[in-house]
Amino acid sequence: MNKINQQKGNAILYAVLMVTLMLGMTIVLSAVFISKIKAATESSYSLKAIYAADSGLEGRLYQKRVDAEASLPSMSNETIFTVYDGTSTIRSVGEYKGVKRALEIGEYE
Repeated sequence: MNKINQQKGNAILYAVLMVTLMLGMTIVLSAVFISKIKAATESSYSLKAIYAADSGLEGRLYQKRVDAEASLPSMSNETIFTVYDGTSTIRSVGEYKGVKRALEIGEYE
């Protein structure tokens, strides 16, 4: 009878070890996938920020070349842009959820 109880104890020990091993693998894989998901999300934020910067740049070029009274485009997707005029350059910075991207052109005349 003593040998049967010892075998039952070993089975429980193996089961606990297997569950611990699977939990550890799950935690490691979760950490890897969470960083990949975060990178993909920030990539989409970056794309929206660059599009906002491009919109600001195109708007300012339109004002300088065609209609000085035209208003800059308005963004409807929570993105913002800021346009800076230099002596021979235009710089536009787009931002979306903390991610900033900038575009600059020179010699635009």
